[in-house]
Amino acid sequence: GRTSCFALELKEGLLVVDAGTGIALLGDALMRRRNLPPIAILFTHGHADHVSGLPAFKPFFRRDARITLLGTGRWRQAVSMIFGRPLWPVALREVEATVHSVDLPSQGSRRLLGASVSWCPVRHPQGCLSYRIHTAGCSIVLATDREGGSSVSDRAFLKFCHGADLLIHDAQYTPED
Repeated sequence: GRTSCFALELKEGLLVVDAGTGIALLGDALMRRRNLPPIAILFTHGHADHVSGLPAFKPFFRRDARITLLGTGRWRQAVSMIFGRPLWPVALREVEATVHSVDLPSQGSRRLLGASVSWCPVRHPQGCLSYRIHTAGCSIVLATDREGGSSVSDRAFLKFCHGADLLIHDAQYTPED
């Protein structure tokens, strides 16, 4: 009953992909910690089911929290709409945590919290990214809302996933799809 939020605890911090309503439970668990790790939140895209939990993420309201938000496309617009007036009484710029925002290029990779993170655009209305996280000899691909049906996009995605140890992929389509 919760929308997309995936978290991976790394030695250098917490890597989160998407901020659906599931992020509230993650925030509750983090609030029980004396010290918060650095937190990076990667957005696959800006649809409401992937950003709607952001205002309920309690670490935003702790002075010791260091949170980096990363995405491509119109993710900033989606975040500012959901996390601010008139939908939420507090704007993101008013929270107690130290928050940084980073625009990612449409395709690429970077080092993040000790992991190598790369991303690949996938077919979905208004665009979407899949992420590949490589750390400690393990490679995970996280693909939400990816739609098949384009041979070029499908081949690029299969190449992106090749050799991954774990693939987390939406399965809301028909078995034929």
